[in-house]
Amino acid sequence: MRIKLFRIHTTVNHPEAMVDFERNADEIFAFFKMNTGDEQRIHRRKLNFVAQSGYTLANVVKTDFLACTSALLFSKRFFNRVGKHFKEEMQFFPCQVSCQGVNLEWYAVKILRLISIINIDKEGDCEYINDDIIFDPIKYRGDIAERFYIARDCNEVTEFVVTELFVDVCNANNILIDYEEVPYSC
Repeated sequence: MRIKLFRIHTTVNHPEAMVDFERNADEIFAFFKMNTGDEQRIHRRKLNFVAQSGYTLANVVKTDFLACTSALLFSKRFFNRVGKHFKEEMQFFPCQVSCQGVNLEWYAVKILRLISIINIDKEGDCEYINDDIIFDPIKYRGDIAERFYIARDCNEVTEFVVTELFVDVCNANNILIDYEEVPYSC
């Protein structure tokens, strides 16, 4: 039986909702999204993120995942309610998210599990339609038998998915994250 894979999204319904690292985001992006860098150096840094347009204090406190360019950000509520379920696959780093002048406690997350999740034989191509570049979506493997909650791809390390197991744990604990099933190929 095929395990269902999902992308996660913030529940904040605003097309420009984004969070950025306060300064020098390259090192943060390299560590959290590219799986490179010095963990001890990250532990010594203050991890301060700033909510950009689209996020307000009212909507940030009503979600458990924030869209961010340099790291995955999960709420303190997420960490307290379900973090223990994911400790083998997610490394949590306390951080602050500044929104409308208020500093909120959040967690930047590094995904630890690496799995071949993308079907490299069926990767999306691009084509031109009316002078616009149209990219076919990445195709994910439909034959993954391994049970896991969250993983990044072995080769395309910025690509990650969660499984229906992750979704079930979050839904059972009233965690506020939106999910989108990924396109598969065999």
